[in-house]
Amino acid sequence: MKRSGAILALALAAGPALAQGQDGGATGSQANLIFGVAGTFTTSSSLWAVPNQPLQFPGAAFADTLDLTRVIDGGLGLMFYGMYFPKKSFGLSGEVFFLGTNYEDECRLASATGDPGTIATCLDIDSNSRSTATVMATVGGVLRLSPRGTISPYLRAAGGIAIINRSSVAMSGQTTSGAVVIYSDDETRSVSPAAVLGLGFTARSKRGGYQLRLEIRDNIIGYDAVTSATFRAGIRPPTEVHYKHLFTFLIGFDVVLEKSRGRRY
Repeated sequence: MKRSGAILALALAAGPALAQGQDGGATGSQANLIFGVAGTFTTSSSLWAVPNQPLQFPGAAFADTLDLTRVIDGGLGLMFYGMYFPKKSFGLSGEVFFLGTNYEDECRLASATGDPGTIATCLDIDSNSRSTATVMATVGGVLRLSPRGTISPYLRAAGGIAIINRSSVAMSGQTTSGAVVIYSDDETRSVSPAAVLGLGFTARSKRGGYQLRLEIRDNIIGYDAVTSATFRAGIRPPTEVHYKHLFTFLIGFDVVLEKSRGRRY
């Protein structure tokens, strides 16, 4: 992460100089209306951790306790976006971003009586990934440097919503006798405020009709996070909204639908 950030920072710093040298200042074309698609990779982030959650099966004399954690596991995704630049350096952007994320859960026996049901439940929680679909829809602004250059660095800020199709609270495990609910949640979907901060650069083709886009961004999304254990399993735990930072690297392909040319003096 640090190495990638350093490389991008060097590229951004060199962008204006490269653009000036290659295009003779403000003589190149300027992209005004852009549509594009990008492949993405999103990093992982810890969501919540709860120690000493009691779990007692019928007939057991004592309850076992579990240490539970949930991580938002990153992965590959897809983004569609459009940009319009009414000013030379300032533009408006809108995008739909399908994040490739899952929930990775971990269970450890904090104290155990040897009950086979508890062991089976914990093993199932620990070994399975919970697939989820998260979609971000945002609008915002883009500030670009060297808009007529072959290489043009830019900064981006946007806000919108994130739609998450699986509860970030509910947790259960499978045993031979069926599902064992650790935490329940009636809300299977959630809609959360979301924000984006990004920086990157575009590299324009010789004819100016296409651009390559490289960007690193911080996606800030609110998730319901479990804050403490319940007195027994099977009920909804106490929660609060935690805003998580999911960093994304993207490579995009822009189609320039409208552009304007500079003047030579």
